[in-house]
Amino acid sequence: MRGNRNNNIELPGGWELNIAESREEIEAIRPVWEKLQSLESCPTVDADIDRYLTVMDTKSDSATPYIMVLSLNHKPVAMVVGKIEKRQIDIKFGYKNLFRPKLKSLVVTYGGILGEINTGTASLIIRELMKQLKSRKIDMVYFNRPREDSKIFNLSRKLPGFLCRDYVPVIDTHWQTTVADSKEEFNKALSRNERRNISRHTKQLEQKASGQVELKTYRGLDRLDEYISIASEISAITYQKMITGGFNDSNIIRSLLTDSAKKDWLRAYILYAGSEPVAFESGSVYRSTYFAEYRGFHPDWTCGSPGSVLLLKVLEEFSDDQNIKKYDYGFGDAPYKQRYGHEKWAEAPIYIFAPRVYPVLINIIRTFFASLNISIKHILGKLGFVDRIKRSWRKRLEQKAIEKQKNKSLSEA
Repeated sequence: MRGNRNNNIELPGGWELNIAESREEIEAIRPVWEKLQSLESCPTVDADIDRYLTVMDTKSDSATPYIMVLSLNHKPVAMVVGKIEKRQIDIKFGYKNLFRPKLKSLVVTYGGILGEINTGTASLIIRELMKQLKSRKIDMVYFNRPREDSKIFNLSRKLPGFLCRDYVPVIDTHWQTTVADSKEEFNKALSRNERRNISRHTKQLEQKASGQVELKTYRGLDRLDEYISIASEISAITYQKMITGGFNDSNIIRSLLTDSAKKDWLRAYILYAGSEPVAFESGSVYRSTYFAEYRGFHPDWTCGSPGSVLLLKVLEEFSDDQNIKKYDYGFGDAPYKQRYGHEKWAEAPIYIFAPRVYPVLINIIRTFFASLNISIKHILGKLGFVDRIKRSWRKRLEQKAIEKQKNKSLSEA
């Protein structure tokens, strides 16, 4: 990791800002970081100091650390976990990307705003980040999905200048499920219709495969290569692959899985129908919550809803593990999350742009197309076309992914 000498900034009223920009400086504030993280009501694995350092190690050539610690009378009160890197902004019309400009950005980690975040501390944090934007060190600040009811969310949309603020945050729903205390309780909680559907889907998979449905679990390092290989093959032909790159055997994904396995956080699963792997999922158990991070299913097996079968089998397995209390579905809403989720909250990514010509121009263009997309989506929703368009779009992406994988296999043959 690169970094400068530790920065200490005196602020009015007894406040002090400490900025860490290297591994050595981060290790020096480890006790503060771990204490503030331990006091969070909903700590996230992304904001764990060791997870953060693993990510930064894999991005050492493209990103630098940026950690802010806010203290009052020398007592740490709050902190911001972030990194500085080039971040791509997708400017879309519908599902089509028009262009993808990149800006040098301070990216705040999901769940990475720790400590006592009230109006005063949130205001200090945002104003200090705005100073960084004015200093030309960065072109944009990106908050990775703070809650809609948080002080950071609301003040980040009020304090920046007229041309620099985010006018169109895309509000999404985040879901969690409370894990049952036993398999008996889990099965009792399922409705008769849900039990009937899962039985029907399982039979469909078994009939197509001419074999039993089985869930294989991967937790340690010994079979990690096997999991990565199988999950990568499935992911390569999913629509997610065409959007975000999906799951793959990249340096960062392998590093995160390896680190999780060493800490006994890793829970990874492959669902088999007979001898065929049809779905995968992996995540990390962190402070009694399982955070689902990667998932996908083979599009040729859609008739048996392998993703739903896998999810329920995982939830059933968790009900026998007293160390897991919550299942976190990750970003985005979906019908299956609504069906099985117990808790939800609204969240959205938030941008603040530097008061300079190019960043402001990007914000204006982004705002125009985002507003247009929201209006069109609202009209199509009223007409009942949104779900139909989504299914058609995902099907086209799956076909493109399959075709791309076939061409790759032919070129390698």
